[in-house]
Amino acid sequence: MTEKNIDPNFEREAAKYDDPIPSREFILSKLAGEQTFLDEIGVGRRVGVRSKRHLAALQKRLRAMVRDGQLIENRQGRVRVLEGQRKLEATIVAHPDGFGFGQLDIEHDDVFIAPKSMRGVLHGDRVLLVLSGPDDKDRYEGWVAEILERGMQQISGKAVFADGDWWLMPTDNRVTCRVMITNPEGLEDGMLLQADITGYPKGRVPMLVKVTETLDAIDGLNGQILQSMQAREMPMEFDAELLAEAAALGSEVAEADKTDRVDLRDMPFITIDGEDARDFDDAVYAKKTDSGWKLWVAIADVAHYVPQDGLLDQSAYARGTSVYFPNKVVPMLPEAISNGLCSLNPHVDRLAMVCEMRIDAEGQIKASKFYNGVICSQRRCTYTEVNQALFLEQPSEITENASVWQSLQALKSLYAALRQSRDVRGAMDFDLPEPKFELDDELRVSGVYNYERNDAHKLIEECMITANVAAASYLSKHKMPTLMRIHDGPKSDRLDTLHAFLKTKALVLGGGYEPTVHDYAALAKQIAGRPDAALLQSMMLRSMNQARYAPEEAGHFGLALEQYAHFTSPIRRYPDLCIHRMLKHVVAKQKPSSYHIDQEGMVEIGEHCSMTERRAEETVREVLDWLKCDYMSQHVGEHFDGVVSSVTAFGAFVSLNDLYIDGLIHVTNLPRDYYDYDQATVSLVGRDYSRAITMGDDVTVQVVSVNPDDRRIDFELVSELKKVPRISERKSERPSSRKPRTPTRARGSDRSKSTRGRR
Repeated sequence: MTEKNIDPNFEREAAKYDDPIPSREFILSKLAGEQTFLDEIGVGRRVGVRSKRHLAALQKRLRAMVRDGQLIENRQGRVRVLEGQRKLEATIVAHPDGFGFGQLDIEHDDVFIAPKSMRGVLHGDRVLLVLSGPDDKDRYEGWVAEILERGMQQISGKAVFADGDWWLMPTDNRVTCRVMITNPEGLEDGMLLQADITGYPKGRVPMLVKVTETLDAIDGLNGQILQSMQAREMPMEFDAELLAEAAALGSEVAEADKTDRVDLRDMPFITIDGEDARDFDDAVYAKKTDSGWKLWVAIADVAHYVPQDGLLDQSAYARGTSVYFPNKVVPMLPEAISNGLCSLNPHVDRLAMVCEMRIDAEGQIKASKFYNGVICSQRRCTYTEVNQALFLEQPSEITENASVWQSLQALKSLYAALRQSRDVRGAMDFDLPEPKFELDDELRVSGVYNYERNDAHKLIEECMITANVAAASYLSKHKMPTLMRIHDGPKSDRLDTLHAFLKTKALVLGGGYEPTVHDYAALAKQIAGRPDAALLQSMMLRSMNQARYAPEEAGHFGLALEQYAHFTSPIRRYPDLCIHRMLKHVVAKQKPSSYHIDQEGMVEIGEHCSMTERRAEETVREVLDWLKCDYMSQHVGEHFDGVVSSVTAFGAFVSLNDLYIDGLIHVTNLPRDYYDYDQATVSLVGRDYSRAITMGDDVTVQVVSVNPDDRRIDFELVSELKKVPRISERKSERPSSRKPRTPTRARGSDRSKSTRGRR
């Protein structure tokens, strides 16, 4: 060692080892402030180690320092000091394969986290991340420096006895660590359990749990709903105190509550909903004028009955949203309110927050106002009957009430103007297949069908969008700290796959890596009517960001609107309830500065409501995936036609025609070959026989296995693969230049480029 590389801990190391290398402390001191990742040779230069023997020992020490969290390691095996680096707060999104992503609190794409840094980290944890990058593919990577708050306190799964101990096999496949049961008395192998987490995993120490409940009494669909909700600690039932408070409000509107309100009970308001709807939170009425239309949208006045910070409000906030399953609804508010007092049922007086708008011939809002009202809906209509009478001009009882029919005629002409306005501004309008399940008496799937939206659906949707726009504009005008519904434009990393896939179809999305909503609209118009339109629309949607709630006027990209808020569903969405309270504050002529929630508080509400929305969507998706597996388990061995909906390095996902159920053709179930993932064509291409499977291919598959616990359906390819040029031949034809991209999320397919098929 040179003088500058003298390790002050050398004597201690020499006492422990015959042939010592620099100590951990000395290595850390020499790497402090280093911003680049170094291999063992680079580290060796900085600490005075050069011989092969010492470099081999140094490499082992560096691996141990990575294991103990003193260093972080990138995908190339190079290291850097963890301490002293800038740390950012993030929420963990875990993946069943062991890696994860960090959702940063700042405006940034999700950051990839390698499995080695996910040890001991669980889905939903709040952490401090250290970031590195971008690399040569514009990707950032994160390392968990510290766990700030655990996102999971309970877990469900099956009891398994192995190696002399009882273990829990988690229902949530994103939990990849071992889970040991500490109170196994009375357990049976395979028993379904709910447990509290008493110790979190660390190193080789497993997660420790205490069983609190056995769930075997509830099986089938209801059991899956219970498991999925409990896994995310979502409340299902209302406690007795809440139910009593809701019941105490009564079932009819008190006469005293009707005072100091605009009386609209003589207006022919109607509700239009699905046949199976039970809560009606919006009613509409329209009238033709010389310059356009007047539109009244009356929304159930939930805020009148659910005071801020009361028990009902606290429960609604915790839930965030109602959750809709195929056989039931888990409501945000007790049914005495959601299906009773606040539901705009026909022929009964109901309190409402009314949005009254004047709309011109081009479908533009020229004026709007909000006020507390009282209405009496004259009819409960369904989408089917309104569509048949109004748009298909079929005989219907709905025409017998002259005032209702006149309003519907006005709504039809208004709808045409609103649709024209929507087309002019370039709003997206995707009609993707929406699979619905027919259930038998035992809640087993007896059939799957596509639920189609008709013009009556779209009419009500346009009326609600218009009212939401008016609410956002009204609150912004009065300088209230508003909770907006925000939909950001697409990020470049989400556009990569879309651009590649469109190229295979001889299609182009305008705008490159900065497309506008008009570019999307032009592409949507171009693909309308194509056999692969549903797949193309699905790919376009995948390139978009998820909408969120926040107190900022960032606009709604998908709807092509500069201001947008959720006002029309306070029975089932907490943000809408917040908007109602803000509107009441303005209607009461109170100053914005006196509102009880400031900007910081609104940020917190927005983040929470965005989380509860995602949580509900994940839960419903998980239950639906289980239902799909339950249905397909009846068809193992059968053949189905489908289309390749996605391709990864480990296989191809296929969506079955008419069933809208996805399954995986694992690469080992492809014909014998070595397969390379080709991002340019979104394909798996065989090296030896130049056969490929590509996103968008029509294929025939056989169902080979179904695992409902893992929500996995495995297919085997029956049809022949198409012949393609070899990858080397196609690479020579591609342009070498490429537009720079912003930092992106790392993807699994980028880390594994070649996969061996069945040999």
